[in-house]
Amino acid sequence: MPNDAGSIYRTKKWKALRLQVLAQEPTCHWCHKAPATQVDHIVELAAGGEPYDRSNLVSSCAKCNARRGGAYGARRKKEMAKTGESAKTAPNLFEQPNSVQ
Repeated sequence: MPNDAGSIYRTKKWKALRLQVLAQEPTCHWCHKAPATQVDHIVELAAGGEPYDRSNLVSSCAKCNARRGGAYGARRKKEMAKTGESAKTAPNLFEQPNSVQ
């Protein structure tokens, strides 16, 4: 599997799965109002979520997806501050052993 989250989204597998999720769920899973334009991982990749597991994916509008991503980033930053971990010493949380592309 690619070792950074951005490269996951450039694979043919991701693009096909994204289209499938958006076709099955055209309305945002989180706000139940806005049209879905993005696909969101329920369990973030950095927290161990599987990137291509359909049960870990929901449709999302851009606003809800950004809000959830920002909230996760803030929680992660707070956790790193408590442990004295820095972005340079933190493990690469996007590496997922035994993943299939």
